[in-house]
Amino acid sequence: MKNQMQFIRNCGLVILTMSCLLTGCSNAGKAGIKAMEEEDYKEAVTQFTQAASTAEAKGKKEDAAEAYRGLGMAYYELKEYDKVLESMQKALDDGVQRTAELYNIMGVSAMKQEDYESALKYFDEGISYAQSKDAVNASKSKKEVDYSGLIQEMRYNQIVCYEKQENWEEAKNAANEYIADYPNDENIEKEVEFLETR
Repeated sequence: MKNQMQFIRNCGLVILTMSCLLTGCSNAGKAGIKAMEEEDYKEAVTQFTQAASTAEAKGKKEDAAEAYRGLGMAYYELKEYDKVLESMQKALDDGVQRTAELYNIMGVSAMKQEDYESALKYFDEGISYAQSKDAVNASKSKKEVDYSGLIQEMRYNQIVCYEKQENWEEAKNAANEYIADYPNDENIEKEVEFLETR
């Protein structure tokens, strides 16, 4: 999971950087990206907050959306999950490009807050997006993106969400489908053993 989250963070930084180059984002937006690259997440929050505020004041929704995405990523690194969800929702409301990574971050953040129903919704959206024509078209304009590891992670997290909700039937069904697609994943064996006791 650590490697997957590093991948997500790197993808997010690439998306932020590309958006910044394409839209000509503010100095604060560029400073936010630099702070993220330097792992100075508190400074990134400051810079992305300023960038979002400036973009909103100028009526630049696209720039505000990218600043909110950056803000959400910075909050994620700071483990402030309620602020992650708030920032990412503002990014979506302002028309940010939807990505599987964005939905996964929102799903994990909702899980951390024990809001398993919302987490399931975000994971469903992330999986749907990763398998959609939009994802294929987006990856054609950039380098090819392999979402298979991210999809696997989101499907595993769905099983955990069902378990936390004590929705044993859905958890068993999801686990069986997961095993069929990922028979070599040792982690799922523990989940299946647990579910057999329910």
